[in-house]
Amino acid sequence: MWAGVLEGQWHRKKTPIIPYMSSVHDRAQREGFRVSMPQIPEERHRPSLKETVIDLLESIALEEIALSHLVNAEAEKIQTVLKKDPCEKFLLQVNHSVKSVMDTVVMKEWLLLKKLDEVLRIEVEEFEECHERECCEE
Repeated sequence: MWAGVLEGQWHRKKTPIIPYMSSVHDRAQREGFRVSMPQIPEERHRPSLKETVIDLLESIALEEIALSHLVNAEAEKIQTVLKKDPCEKFLLQVNHSVKSVMDTVVMKEWLLLKKLDEVLRIEVEEFEECHERECCEE
C-alpha cells in the first residue's frame, strides 16, 4: 500500500481500494453501460455538524419505528396461530420463526444503541469544544 517507505518516500501507490469493484466498473463502461461513481459534494453543499447529528438521530428513530412494526407483526402472527388451535409441530415451527426474527431485532437494537452512543459522544465533544472556546457565553 505504501510505496518507498524504507527509502524515505511517503507517497501512496495509486491502486484501487476495491479492485473487484474497479474491474466491474471498467467492464460496464466497455459494454456501453453508463456507470456513475459517487461524488463528494463541494464544501458549500455539505451539511453542518448540527444538521448531521439531527439526520443521524432521525435515522435512529425511523429504524426504531420499523423494528416496532416487526415486533408487532410477530405478536399478531402468534395471536393468529393460537386462535386456530394448531398441533404441537406447527407451534414449534412458529416459535422458531418468531425467535429468529426477535433475535435479529435484538441485534439491530444493540447496533442502534451503539449508533446513538456515538452520536451522543459527538454532541458532547462539540459542546466541550464550544465551552473551551467560550463561544457560548455571548
